[in-house]
Amino acid sequence: MEEALYTILSGAAGITALTGTAIYPVQLPQGIGALRSALTFRRVGGFREHAMDGPTGLVESRFIIDCWGQTDSNGSDYANAKNLARAVRDVVIPSGGFKSTVGGIEIQGIFLNDEDETREDRVSGIGSVVRVSLDLQIWHKE
Repeated sequence: MEEALYTILSGAAGITALTGTAIYPVQLPQGIGALRSALTFRRVGGFREHAMDGPTGLVESRFIIDCWGQTDSNGSDYANAKNLARAVRDVVIPSGGFKSTVGGIEIQGIFLNDEDETREDRVSGIGSVVRVSLDLQIWHKE
């Protein structure tokens, strides 16, 4: 599922217009330099559905997508992080819902469980940034 999520995020023009190629699993790499915006994503849990006769093949995976914004000449760190979070929401939670097969993974739905904001100091050597975290529930087939 991680590869499919990366494909979704990195294939969306609205996201890459803000991040370029700065989309990373788990954490921002050290020494990435000045960024306007970046994304990180990580699986934080989930379960495999079972029936009385065994696994059904349906999986509920929970992911956190962190939208990082740093101050640049075009705006504030808060605005950059919020704009990126909006772009991510538009892609993974479109009007009418998200259903697709990506990299052989049949995704049956993506849902936003929670969203929060924090300021982080001294992140990966790039200084202070704002982070908007999106907590997603993704239902998919194995």
